[in-house]
Amino acid sequence: MVARGDLGVELPPEKVPVAQHELVARARAKTKPSIVATQMLDSMISHPQPTRAEVSDVSTAVFSGADAVMLSGETATGRYPLRAVAMMDRIARQVEAHQWSERGFATEGRSVQVPLLLHEAIGRSTSQLSRDLKVRAIVVLSDSQATARVMSSARPAAPIVAPTTSSRVMSQLTLLWGVVPVAVHAADLGARDVLARRLVTELGLAQAGQPILTVSGFGRAPEHDAPTITVLTV
Repeated sequence: MVARGDLGVELPPEKVPVAQHELVARARAKTKPSIVATQMLDSMISHPQPTRAEVSDVSTAVFSGADAVMLSGETATGRYPLRAVAMMDRIARQVEAHQWSERGFATEGRSVQVPLLLHEAIGRSTSQLSRDLKVRAIVVLSDSQATARVMSSARPAAPIVAPTTSSRVMSQLTLLWGVVPVAVHAADLGARDVLARRLVTELGLAQAGQPILTVSGFGRAPEHDAPTITVLTV
């Protein structure tokens, strides 16, 4: 949680934007979801439209790679809670549409230090495969959050479908960028390729003959990770 109010108490105002950017980047590198909060659309507590500066503030958080942006007083005590939510949604969609058109999520050409950590290498490889093969979806076959977090932090060019048997995990997955959590039964996880094809079809993400990726093998203990990437045709 990047709470700018608390940061403003500890830091001079001019240092808060840099701290926000660095914290979001560090969270993404650690495959942790990040939330930017505090006075995002503060004027909408009492006015139906935000200021231009507030729109730019929300945009900056989205551009920086935050998984979520958060309202507080705007929806808790404000006069226009629904308008505030709708406005934040429109801003985020507009910024991310621009990022896609400008290949803002692409990983190729960026300088990296090698050797990479295993999760970074698998995430980058999957992200690049999603672009090279123009896959329609990536299904993460793990009942923990680990694989979904790795894929989300890599910003692939396809929705990340995350089946889970846990309602708690499903709620937590909604915070992750690009992740579509889906509730399934434990028995469904036995035939994973069948499950992956069924889910992307039911969600309308892929049709017969189109490629998808499945990724599995990340758990709670990194020393036991054994990741696998599979290309499937629906």
